[in-house]
Amino acid sequence: MDTRKEMELIQRIKQGEDEALKTLVKEYRPVIERLKRKYYRRDYDLLDWEQEALIACYIAAVKFKGARGRFASFFDRCLNNHFCSLIRPYMTPRRKPYLLAESLDRLIEEEDIRLIHESRRVHPEYFIEEFYDEIFASLTKIEAIALAMLMGITSPEEIYEKWGYNDDQIQHARWRVQYKFRDALK
Repeated sequence: MDTRKEMELIQRIKQGEDEALKTLVKEYRPVIERLKRKYYRRDYDLLDWEQEALIACYIAAVKFKGARGRFASFFDRCLNNHFCSLIRPYMTPRRKPYLLAESLDRLIEEEDIRLIHESRRVHPEYFIEEFYDEIFASLTKIEAIALAMLMGITSPEEIYEKWGYNDDQIQHARWRVQYKFRDALK
């Protein structure tokens, strides 16, 4: 597209003409397609990306001054920044599970039952095992013995005879174990 025609379209967009915006977007379709393939957002379909490209083109046209370069490179940068701002919130660590999730509706729609069976399953025993490993790693020797007593594995008499701890020491260790469990469950 020649510069004069491009500047005329930009002026018409600044005056609020929708057809000029559609024409400019059509002219820069390759740029839009390239950037659409570069970015992915799970809840966006092709029409959403088209709408966002239209918005970015409008913003670029309104902001474009013309004296500092070509509109093509300015629009490319604006569109890239706009798409990045749409993706950025979904890249935070707390949203990672959302990005890894698979839509059951989509799998059923595509009749891809194989993927349903192969999808990662969450087994509670892994969490429980990890939880106990963390707790046990934090226990002192007397706390581990007090936990064994709480679980009924050993008796207070056996603790006195075998390890020589007195009643007060065991009682305090029991409280610390209970506190550590409560704290870990928060």
